[in-house]
Amino acid sequence: MMLGTTRREPRSGCRRRPLRGPRRAQARGRRAESRSMAVLDTLRRLRVYQRQQSSLQLKQAEVERERQAERVQSLEQALVEGHAATSPTDAAALAEYHSWRLRQELNLRRENARLAQRARDVEIQQDRHIKNVREELTLDTVIQARDQQELEEANRAEARWMDEIAARRPR
Repeated sequence: MMLGTTRREPRSGCRRRPLRGPRRAQARGRRAESRSMAVLDTLRRLRVYQRQQSSLQLKQAEVERERQAERVQSLEQALVEGHAATSPTDAAALAEYHSWRLRQELNLRRENARLAQRARDVEIQQDRHIKNVREELTLDTVIQARDQQELEEANRAEARWMDEIAARRPR
């Protein structure tokens, strides 16, 4: 060997030979299965996140609807109390009460419209939440079916292997 030159010997195991024949197909199948399981797991996490978000949005919509219902109720109560506090003999007080009552009735109509909108928002959020829960359950069913199928395949492969060993055994 000359000085300054080194000759490297290939390390054993550092270079793998490509798979051929049925082994190659099996390796491809395992890679595809692992990719599909990764996709299913990612979809599962996404569905859980979507369900959680829809649940939070539903709760928020319900709280807003309840607040709006309280506003409507307080306006109705104010109208009732305003009528009781007005003297029927004083014309100026009656005119002022009438003007105030008209403004309050307009406010009440506006708040009732907002309450109806909040109720529609709650229904929409409920529908979204139900849809997300159903999608999550559907995905769970798919994952369980896939796991069951893989278990059955593993059991069949083990049974074939056991049959092969039994066939080799001398009688």
